Amino acid sequence: MTTLFLLGWAPMALAHGGVEDPQVLARMEGMKRLGTEMKLLSTMAKGERDFEAEKVRRAITRIEEEAGQIPVLFEPEAQDPKSEAHPSIWDEFHDFRGQAQALEEAANSLSEPIESRQALGPALVKLGVTCKECHDEYRE
Repeated sequence: MTTLFLLGWAPMALAHGGVEDPQVLARMEGMKRLGTEMKLLSTMAKGERDFEAEKVRRAITRIEEEAGQIPVLFEPEAQDPKSEAHPSIWDEFHDFRGQAQALEEAANSLSEPIESRQALGPALVKLGVTCKECHDEYRE
């Protein structure tokens, strides 16, 4: 599941070129930062990178901080041909905000230090499921 989740981030890296609306670009950059942190956690969980508890802690903190910014970044209804934001975000903004809060809360719930690769896997799934639920509904 982790691999499938991360594959969803790859197109975003390519989509930033040619974005004209600064609000849309800011949203995309925020999502890119989330993806970077998730990728770091994923590579550690899969053993592709050495496990480092301090880097895990920082990544989770950054995910929590970025999640808290999602509603702020999406509050203005801005569109761009390169945007993958589904228009229903603004029709259902209360639910969308709740999805962002769920990610923030999921990251916050991981306040106990993750001290091993084995403990990182379930934490990553918890974060990934929250991201996927929002993307399934609000990302084109």
